[in-house]
Amino acid sequence: MLFSPSNGRESTFEAVVWESFNTSSLNGVKPISPHEFGIRLDKLSKQLESEGVDAFIAEPGGTTLYYANISDYQWGLTERPFLLVVTPNEVLFLAPLFEVSRAKMLPFPHPDKVKLVTWAEGTK
Repeated sequence: MLFSPSNGRESTFEAVVWESFNTSSLNGVKPISPHEFGIRLDKLSKQLESEGVDAFIAEPGGTTLYYANISDYQWGLTERPFLLVVTPNEVLFLAPLFEVSRAKMLPFPHPDKVKLVTWAEGTK
């Protein structure tokens, strides 16, 4: 008999991988605290300033996960940019205007310190 994926799985391969994935090694591991994300962003901001760099820009992926707790799982790459912008003085996310509601639901470690900048398609 062929293996049949569990309900909700897209493929047999995906079902096998997820059903065999053992997360026990993560038991007891504490999530990274908002304070730690703040330290990381502060270090980056200070480094930018000391080297005379105007901004650090990253799209969702490992870098945004490290600095801002936003991964490409939460916001996949598309033709419309969603970018983390860190300057010596502020942290911004650039997002399409029609995605602002979704962007506000992301787990920013310090939402009060992050400025959300939007852009609208078709505007000049």
